[in-house]
Amino acid sequence: MSERYLKKIEILERELEYINSHEITGEVTERAALYSLQIGIESGMDIIAMKIKELGLVVEDDYTNIEKLIQGNVIGLKEGALLKEFNGIRNAVVHKYNNLEMAIITEALERIAEFAEVIFKIAE
Repeated sequence: MSERYLKKIEILERELEYINSHEITGEVTERAALYSLQIGIESGMDIIAMKIKELGLVVEDDYTNIEKLIQGNVIGLKEGALLKEFNGIRNAVVHKYNNLEMAIITEALERIAEFAEVIFKIAE
């Protein structure tokens, strides 16, 4: 595994650790959790783009890159759906901060390990 993959995995693991070891108890911890979620997902999307390039394909937007991994049998449909879901959550955090449904965010925080497992598989 290349050093570039390892750096991105390290970032994802660090954010995963933060999310798993901190409870949202107020605005500050909520913002910190949202930041960790955003950075963790972005690291995963970077790994996906790196894999697309490694496969000799053209890197495009995140959703198209995920589709390419599904079509190339790198990941299954269920894994692809999970990645797309998390990418959508990242987009919501980045672009709709004032209108976030915290129930969706809380569920994502609880399921971030599932996202990480798929990303680790892609990075192998």
